[in-house]
Amino acid sequence: MKRRFKKSMIALMVIVAMISVTACSRKKENVKNNNNAVNEGSNTGDNTPNDANVEENVGNQETGGIIDKYNTLLKNETDREKVYGFIGENITNASEAEADQLVSGVIGYENTYEDVDYERLYAYKNYVSDEVEEFLELMYENHQKPYMNEKELGVTLDELLDRAEEFEEHIAEFPDGITTQHSYDMYVKLMDAAIVGGYDKEKKVANYYKGDADNRIDGRAVDEYMKFLADEEDDDDNNKKVSTNTTDKTNTTKTNTNTNVNNTNNTNTTNANTTNANTTNTKTGTNTNKNTNTNTTNNTTNNTTVNVGDNSEEQFDAPITRSIVQEYVDLLVKSKNEITTAVEDFYANLNTLIADKFGM
Repeated sequence: MKRRFKKSMIALMVIVAMISVTACSRKKENVKNNNNAVNEGSNTGDNTPNDANVEENVGNQETGGIIDKYNTLLKNETDREKVYGFIGENITNASEAEADQLVSGVIGYENTYEDVDYERLYAYKNYVSDEVEEFLELMYENHQKPYMNEKELGVTLDELLDRAEEFEEHIAEFPDGITTQHSYDMYVKLMDAAIVGGYDKEKKVANYYKGDADNRIDGRAVDEYMKFLADEEDDDDNNKKVSTNTTDKTNTTKTNTNTNVNNTNNTNTTNANTTNANTTNTKTGTNTNKNTNTNTTNNTTNNTTVNVGDNSEEQFDAPITRSIVQEYVDLLVKSKNEITTAVEDFYANLNTLIADKFGM
């Protein structure tokens, strides 16, 4: 009996010991896992870039969400006020690229680019790129004073041509921009109004600038075309780099003058290094060779520099507009302001001519 009891006690002790060992092992493993977790969480030095990436990704998702929501709105919303409201609520927190997308999105949303409320978009011009800002300014001007009022001109011929050349300059500056096509379309309409002037022979619609007969152009309109061309030339002259400096200097100026004088009445060339100019003088006298070095102080120097470039051809801010107007004026002068077959052909082919000049 005692032996059996003793064996039972030994077995019980063994079981208890095994349970204790197992429990300790599990506790150590849990502690080890917890320590690893703490170490991984406390290793901020190594994980700081990753944390920054996580924050950056969250930010991108938030800003990217603006455009996603906007695209969904454009597809499903029929109330344009809600579209403009969305722009107003989000454009101030958007990036420049996203702001451009908000503007271009509503342009595509409207029936045509001319139906856009540019007065409202103009208020956000400081949030968009230079290209979109300039386009908004140009369209805002037309929104405030439309070039057409129903079937009548709303501006003068001079204003039409000025607006056309502004759009040409915009296209030249941003040839592959998000507003390029809209600017080109606007340019074509402005030039059509300025040149063709609504003329339609078959429908018996006279040119806006008709003279004393439906088949003649008013001489005052021709004068406006010529004035435009003359103003363009004046602007080009003003854009040339001309700097005239008159200053009192205390520096020493060394002048080297080489003079060749012949015995007979000949025309000789004098080269003056200080002015880099060639002058032609007629001298009579004996053969004389002079080399003169002159040191001068407190000189007043006049320097005039005209930089016209290597090409002698004149450069204009709006060469396409100018060339089209010039061709048209040449035809009118030749026909004595009469709308001849050649002039009608010019009207019919104007859009093609513009496309060729722009390479569209």
